[in-house]
This record gives sequence, C-alpha cells and structure tokens, in this order.
Amino acid sequence: MSEWKSVRLDECCKIVSGATPSTSIATFWDGDIYWATPKDLSDLEDAYISDTPRKLTRAGLDSCGATILPVGSVLFSSRAPIGHVAVNTVPMATNQGFKSFVPKTDIIYSKFLFYWLRKNRPYLESLGNGATFKEVSKAIVSRIEIPLPPLAEQKRIAAILDKADAIRRKRQAAIKLADDFLRATFLDMFGDPVTNPKGWDLVSLGDVSVKVQDGNYGGKYPRSDELLPEGEIPFLTSACVGEGGIIKFDHIRYLSKKRNSELTKVSLSGRDILFTNRGANFGLSAIVPECLKSGNIGPQLTQMKLDENKMFPEVLVMILNHQGINEKLRSLNSGSAMNFLGLAATKSFRIFCPPVTLQDKYLQLAQKTIQLNRRQEEGASFSSILFNSLTQRAFQGEL
Repeated sequence: MSEWKSVRLDECCKIVSGATPSTSIATFWDGDIYWATPKDLSDLEDAYISDTPRKLTRAGLDSCGATILPVGSVLFSSRAPIGHVAVNTVPMATNQGFKSFVPKTDIIYSKFLFYWLRKNRPYLESLGNGATFKEVSKAIVSRIEIPLPPLAEQKRIAAILDKADAIRRKRQAAIKLADDFLRATFLDMFGDPVTNPKGWDLVSLGDVSVKVQDGNYGGKYPRSDELLPEGEIPFLTSACVGEGGIIKFDHIRYLSKKRNSELTKVSLSGRDILFTNRGANFGLSAIVPECLKSGNIGPQLTQMKLDENKMFPEVLVMILNHQGINEKLRSLNSGSAMNFLGLAATKSFRIFCPPVTLQDKYLQLAQKTIQLNRRQEEGASFSSILFNSLTQRAFQGEL
C-alpha cells in the first residue's frame, strides 16, 4: 500500500455527465442507442449492464447533449440514489443522474474502479449536497482521490474480487430458486391469500404475534460512521430485506457492543420476521436466520415475534410477500412523501390463518427446501463476510 499513489479521478478518467431528451417528442425515443437511468443499475445482478429498457434515437441524443460512453466505462449514479455502479458492455448514454467514468486504460482498470466505488459508497454518499435530494457534483467527483497500485496489480485484485462476488451471487440465486418452489407449494395448499378461496379464518398480525416493534430510537439512530462493514452486532435496515424473503447480507452493517447497548430497544432472535415499514422496498418480509440473532434494526424495519401455536414464520412470510398482499399494504400507506406503515396499522392488518395442523403439514412437505434455504443463507452470510473482508484488504494493499 505504501507504494500506491493517490490519483484524482479526473486525472485517471474522463468524467461524463448524462442528460435526458424531451419525453414529449416521440422521435427522440425507441431508437437503437442504449440509455441508462439509476434504476436500471439497481436491478442488476452483477457488475455489468448490457441493455436498457429505454433507448434513444440519434435525434434524441443530439437534442440533449448526452454522450455515448464507450464499452468498459464505469457508470456511477450521482443522485437518486448516490452510489449505484456498473460497467457497460455496449456503448451507452445515461440520464442526468450520472457522473460516469471513462478510464484512461494505461492508468486505471475499470473493474478496479468499480469495486473501489462500491466499497466506498457510504463515503461517496456523504459528499452529496442538496435540499430536495442529495447529489454529488462533477466538481466534487473530480477531486476524489483513489489509491492506485500498478495496473497489473489492479487487474489481479479485481480478478480475486470477481471470484468472491460470483460465489456470493450464486448463493443468492440458489435461495431464489428455493423460494420459487416454496411459493408454488404454498399456493397449492392454502390458495391465494388475497381472495382466500378456501375460506380460512381472518386474524390480525397482532393476534398471531407476541411482540411487534420497530427500531425507532427517538433521535439516537446510529451515525453513518458508526455503522461499519465488520463488527460485533449486526445492524439491519430496509435495504437488507430483498424480494422473496431474502436477507441481503452484503447490505448489513455492524455496531460496536457499546454503541448497541445505548439503543437497547431491539434484539433479534432466529425466526423473528422483519417487515420493511417504509421506503422504496416497503412491504417486504424475511425470517431472521440464526446467524443474525442478537442483531439490531433501524426504524425502517418492524420486528415480529410470532406465537407459533397460531402461525409459523415460514407461512406468514409467504403471505406478506404475496404480490396482492403487498399491494394491500401499500394502500394503507400513512406516509405523505414515502410509503410508511406504523405499528398500530401493522398490528391491525388482517390476513388469513390456515389451521396450524395444515401449516405444519406445509412445513413437513417443504422442510428439505426450507433447510436448504437456511444453509444457503448461512453460506451467503459467510460469502458476504468473506467478500467484504477481501474488499477491505484489497484496498489496504493486503491481498
């Protein structure tokens, strides 16, 4: 690391802003020029972007002054939100939510820059300014310094991180496949949770829970510099809960035991349910795995401990993550600027409740898949920890 030199991003890359043509002029759209938005990056499963939902015509590109980025550029979303990154495999333009990087290939390797940006997302987010929404300006991005080893070393580090990241993504893919099977089995046994064709009793979430609480700490929410990539107490936010009941381990941060003791309100146990009560992924649920017990949560999450004489967590997660139920939850939104569901509304939300004997039969039929899923989640946890550790060491010059 001592031999690495710090280089400003505008010294090792050309920094390119994006733009959007008028959406009211049809001749600007549905062409053959790929055009990315920050949302397009949020949906990616790996580092690369090869297609976009919307495309520009040459007239559209020329009308707004957007630039086509060459293959191997690093797209970086500079607002709404800050910090999504991807490497393009086809020439591509972007909207104004980007400050993208065209690497000087004799100085910096695109995948090395990609991983450095991804690792340093909290720092990059802290550079944002703005009242309505945070944005990192081109001037600020230009002045950011990155430690650069020789080019051959950059490629070696990126190759190691590629392998570790591939293992992590394969684990997540296996979890999703298992969840698809569980969903099909669930619908076959219990029917649609919205239409309730089998006429099961209706109960509230409060009826089947022994505890429902969120991570609202009355202004004592941990600062960003207290949430670490490694540490003693797992701290989960809404970003940690993915579609299909998946815990996204790479989004978990950690608190020191001392800082966690100052919060005290929530302590997770295995088989608790986490429900995202606000924000972009509002309404998603997941079961807390054993490896995260004693963890803590932010105010965007609601913790539910169930009375398993009435409802099994595996059944409730399938109900809450059903698309129709998710839409019903969204209709109860009590937030003005963003989706939000308070504790009282959560407790009173009604769901169907099949007999516990039938729930038990579902668990017996699905047990092998559920056990596989848990092992995969534990494996995903290890893979994420390994990847975070490798990333940390990589940019400290210790790989």
